[in-house]
Amino acid sequence: MTIEERQARLRWDGPDCLRVGGSRFLVALDGAPGTRATAERLILMKNKVMVDTFVEQAPDVVENIFDLGIFKGGSIAFYHELFVPKKLVGIELHPDRVKGLDQFLSAHSLGASVRLYYGTSQQDVRALSKILLREFGDQPLDLVVDDCSHKYEPAKASLNLLLPRLRSGGVYLLEDWGWAHWPGDHWQGSDHQYANELKPMSNLILELVMVAESRPGLISEVVIKNGAAYITRGPETDIEDGFDVSNAYLSAGRTILS
Repeated sequence: MTIEERQARLRWDGPDCLRVGGSRFLVALDGAPGTRATAERLILMKNKVMVDTFVEQAPDVVENIFDLGIFKGGSIAFYHELFVPKKLVGIELHPDRVKGLDQFLSAHSLGASVRLYYGTSQQDVRALSKILLREFGDQPLDLVVDDCSHKYEPAKASLNLLLPRLRSGGVYLLEDWGWAHWPGDHWQGSDHQYANELKPMSNLILELVMVAESRPGLISEVVIKNGAAYITRGPETDIEDGFDVSNAYLSAGRTILS
């Protein structure tokens, strides 16, 4: 599916009202506090610029998707309506299911093609490995979206497992990675939810940039745009067991990141 074909599936009824396929979304970056998601209108925690950038950067063929972070459920429904994938798997740390999303899946008879795992940490590599095997077998992934913890160690743990499973040309998306660099007293202060994190997510982005330069067969492109990092997988297939992005780049003996 071309970018133009995907864009044609989007119908904007104002900056925060989106229709994709037969579904309606309230597009609200703050999650629209106090608003309940329903099967008739799900909540997509993005803005129009982010949606348009995602449509532009997504791979041409998207059949297998792994989504880290369900939260209010809008992303799962959005990815299904936009791509109509063969298999879409989502995980969420919180155990409570999203009623509106469950109603959406039931109304569209998606129980077999959309599989959700609540109470699952993105850092639990053993659990993720079991989910991969159960849902995808040995099939490669086309798209991985990490909109989950936004913390370095958990994000790296899931990336080390899932990046090698991407096909050549597949995309790994890391959202909201730049919180350590956002301006304003709140984010540059000491009372936000990531203030005690020793390593910001930007460390992971810098590691991926260095891997792209050291091993372009593994990562062919890194695009930073509108608050997200789009990592395109290269054609390399001989990836070492126990892959670790922190050990996958060259530095001529220099210590670049502490």
